[in-house]
Formats: sequence, C-alpha cells, structure tokens
Amino acid sequence: MNNMKMKKINFIAGLVLGAFVFSLFAPMVFATPPAIKTGDNLQDSLTQLRKDRDDFKNNKLQEKTKNANATKEKVASKRKLIEAKQEELRLKKEEKRKAVLVRLIEIQIKQMENTRERVAKMSNISVELKTQLNASIDAAVAVLTAKKAEAVAAATSEQMKELAKEIKELFKTKRDIVRQIVDAILASRADKAIVAAEGRLTELKAKIAEMKIAGQDTAALDNLLAIAQGKISAAKTKAGKEDLKGVINELKEAYRNMKILMEKAEKQPVLSPPPISTPPVSFQCPAAGYINCMPVVLQPGETLSAEMANLCSGEYHQWIKINCSDVEFAF
Repeated sequence: MNNMKMKKINFIAGLVLGAFVFSLFAPMVFATPPAIKTGDNLQDSLTQLRKDRDDFKNNKLQEKTKNANATKEKVASKRKLIEAKQEELRLKKEEKRKAVLVRLIEIQIKQMENTRERVAKMSNISVELKTQLNASIDAAVAVLTAKKAEAVAAATSEQMKELAKEIKELFKTKRDIVRQIVDAILASRADKAIVAAEGRLTELKAKIAEMKIAGQDTAALDNLLAIAQGKISAAKTKAGKEDLKGVINELKEAYRNMKILMEKAEKQPVLSPPPISTPPVSFQCPAAGYINCMPVVLQPGETLSAEMANLCSGEYHQWIKINCSDVEFAF
C-alpha cells in the first residue's frame, strides 16, 4: 500500500518537473528564426574575406621574396669570396711566372759569361774567332740584362708572355755561338788529324825507301802509299770547305790503306842490305831528288844520251840505288 502511494507521488513529481522544463525551453524551440542578413552586410563579409585572402598571399609572397633575396645575397657573397680567391691565386701565379722568367734570364746570362771564359781559355781557335765570339756574347748579355729589367717591371700576363717569346728567340743566339765554337774545335781537330796522318805517311815513305835499298819489291806498297796520299790530299780539300764529315771519311780511308801497307810490309821477308861498295873514281851520287827515267819517243836517228843511259840502267844505276839514299828514279 505504501509502495503504491510512493509510486504515485513520484509520478506526479515527474510530471510537475517535466512541465517546468518544457516551460523553460518551449520559447526557444518554437520561436520564429531570425531573418538572414542581406545587402551591405553580405558584401562587407565578402570584401573582408577577399582582403584576408590577399593579405595572406602578400605575406607569403613577401616571405618568399625575402628568402630569395637572402639566398641571392649568400650566393653573391660566396661568389665574391671565390672571385677574390681566384684573383689572389692569379696574382700568385703571375708572381711565380715572373720569378721563373727572371731566374731563366739570369741563368742564360751566367751561361753566356761562362762561355766567354771558356772561349778565352781555348787554344785551338783563332784570335779572330775569339774576338767575334766575345762580341756576340757581349751583345747577347746586354739584351738579356735589358729583358730582365722588363720582366721585373711587367704588370700583366700579356707582357710576361711577350717577354717569354723574346727570351725564347734569344736562345738561338746562344745556340749559334755554341755552334761556332764546336765547329772551330772540330776544324782544329781535323787539322791536327791531317798533320798526324801526314806524319804517318812520311814514316811509311821512309820505310818503303829502306825496303827499296834492301832490294825488296815495293810495287804494291807504292800503290797503297799513293792511295793514302790521295786520301790525305782530299781531306785537306774538304777541310778548306768546312766539310768535317768528309774530312773524317777521307782520313779513315787513308789510315785503312796505311794499315794494309804496314801489314804487307811486315809480311815481306827482310833482306840484308848489300854491302856498300867503294865507288870507282868515276861514280858519284847525283844531286838529291828524282831522276826522270820514263821512256821517251826518239825520232829516227836520235839516241838516248850516254849520261841518261848510265843513270837509268846499268852498273852506275845500280850503284846509285845502293849508295845514294836521297836519289829516287821515276820510271
């Protein structure tokens, strides 16, 4: 019974509470909605939206431009640093090139001075050639000294390049001087070689003369001697024309023939010279030199003089060959 009363009371209380809440919210739920704004208010809102959008774009553009300018400034700064470094390296390179060029000129001057000293000490070149070479050396040293001053004062790479070309051309002067010295030395050596060959030829002539006195056959040796003498004469001719290679070749041939001559002479048996006979009262040595015993064509009725007949044949002829060493016969 009590429970039923309680339920009824709770139900009634719930209804009262629901009615109270409904009375509070009913005007809001069932009220007429406000009218939508139109006209100026809508246009202002759109304008504001556009303005906000444009401001946003402008801000982004300014930020992008600012970042781009900052990047450009960094790149420009780095470029300036690189250019400054490159310029520094270029200047160092130019200074180094200048120092090398100046040093090269100094070396050439020193070599020229050394060449002058060598020329002064050379005994195998003429005084005239020494004077000529010294004049060429002095002129070259003067030019090199002037070019050295220009190199020190040079300020641009173009000036350095031009000076380097000029110095290269000056090297030819040194080569010409050296060539003249070498040619003079070789010519002197060629002259000495010719004199030595002539001395050897004289010794061989004396040897052959002794063999003739001893009665040995020297026809083959005389032939080799004549060939060697011809080669020496040819060497003299080529020496006058400054054909040093030709001189060497001719002297080689001369010495080759003289060597063969000596080998043949050594192989021939050595004969004891005949005893020197006491000349009869009528036998005397003729004047030193050659006696021409070559055959002559006689006209009908002509005869060889008795003097020539005795000189070129017979007992007197044999006596002269044995006893008169400074007399030779040409047949």
